Amino acid sequence: MHTIWKGAISFGLVNIPVKLYKATDSPSIPLRQLHNVCNTPIQYKKHCPTCDIDVSGKDIVKGYEYEKDTFKVVNEETLEKLQSDNSPKAVSIQQFVSVTEIDPVYYHTSYYLGPDATGHKPYALLHEALHETNKAGIATIVLRQKEHLALIRPYDNVLLMETMHFPENLRSTEQVPDLPKETTVSEKELATAEKLIEQLTEPFEPAAFKNTYAERFKDALLNTETMISAGETHKKETNVHDLMKTLQASIDQTQPEQHPPKKQKTARKTKTAPGKKAT
Repeated sequence: MHTIWKGAISFGLVNIPVKLYKATDSPSIPLRQLHNVCNTPIQYKKHCPTCDIDVSGKDIVKGYEYEKDTFKVVNEETLEKLQSDNSPKAVSIQQFVSVTEIDPVYYHTSYYLGPDATGHKPYALLHEALHETNKAGIATIVLRQKEHLALIRPYDNVLLMETMHFPENLRSTEQVPDLPKETTVSEKELATAEKLIEQLTEPFEPAAFKNTYAERFKDALLNTETMISAGETHKKETNVHDLMKTLQASIDQTQPEQHPPKKQKTARKTKTAPGKKAT
């Protein structure tokens, strides 16, 4: 597991050296954009419209747009200094709360906090204390030049850190269009809905839910689409799951009893795919 941050958790006078690891994966299906004429992947170039030239990485700087089309250039040295000045390698717990007090809308990303070699005892102490009191710590941390609110809680045998949105980052619910303003719900309708909810209520078992979209997508794609190589302008039929059926059908068509003995060898020849030489 790749370490993405090293620092320490502190509360009171206690200091716990820790390492930060990503707790979740976000698998995605890698789809490339291709030129529909030759199936070659599309390339993207960095281009300056004012100079009308392509620009390489060494000629690019970062800038902060403080007014419309007005920038303050920020070099890497300045960014590193700002980060070192404003982001000490510490997660300072400012208070403890009950996890049930936190609305999930504030949660952003989950990380595992693992102990450093010298921090096993205080790490275990904090984990056990949070578990026994059913509490979580509220802290702040700077990751990738961005400050986050964070919640630290026990999860199995590890400390889990959830980065959180600041209140000002949440959009107002008033921005949601077409919300019902005044809708009357009858007692009978409400009672029926509550009964249905009660009937469908079960203990949450995470293992019962699986992300099957990627498998279904790949399976459907391989069964219905043609496989193509970059630079080719023709398609080759490669139905993976029906390959054995196709081969068997070809064998059945070339059985000796279906053709005169003298033409048996000729009948065994199969059609050559476009673009290939016959063998």
